[in-house]
Amino acid sequence: MKAIYKIIILVSLLSLSIGATAQIGAKKKFFLDFRIGANSSEMDIKDQNYGKKVKPGYHFAVVGAYKFYDNIQFQSGIHVTKKGMKRRTVEPFEDLGGTYREVKAITTTTDANYIMMPLMLGWESDYNKTWLFNVNAGVYGAWGFSGETKERGTQTIYFAGESSVDKYSEKYDTFTSENLKKTDYGLIGSVGVVYDIYTLNLTYEYGLYNISQKSDIELRNRNLTLSIGFRF
Repeated sequence: MKAIYKIIILVSLLSLSIGATAQIGAKKKFFLDFRIGANSSEMDIKDQNYGKKVKPGYHFAVVGAYKFYDNIQFQSGIHVTKKGMKRRTVEPFEDLGGTYREVKAITTTTDANYIMMPLMLGWESDYNKTWLFNVNAGVYGAWGFSGETKERGTQTIYFAGESSVDKYSEKYDTFTSENLKKTDYGLIGSVGVVYDIYTLNLTYEYGLYNISQKSDIELRNRNLTLSIGFRF
């Protein structure tokens, strides 16, 4: 978390220094957006999409865009974003004799922090006006730099007509050789509105890469974000 705060401060100072020298409202081909907002993330689990809940997160970004032909623009930048997944599973097991049964009810919360870079092409309405509208689409690449996965639940054991319940709790790093891969890539699309120097963007990220390290499960990131910001 300390690393994230340092990045936020550095990005903010950079954006403010650029904004101090920019001519806001001038007709420009190149501009920067500074954004911050909320995430609604999950993971697609191949053949096992059950027991999932949307996991909240956050993001901040510096996005640069260049209008190279009329209102057609190229867009890229650096995003720091918290993704992940929340899921509840019940795993029953019964032995062949039928005298012993173990039931595990586990809630897994996965935090996955990424540095992400999108490459997008888009269109934005005439930038001489106060109100602007834009739509962009492309691809992204990401690298996971930190995260923690928590498992909490109960383990109920039935034996010879009696039962016992034990609480279960475990924490471990998200990005390990036994959990999630650090690399990720996928498709990204966004729509946005600009009023004067203020921006509002809705973005969806559709992961294509299987980020699971386990051979028996496939995980792919899904993330919907809403951000507000400033244009310089």
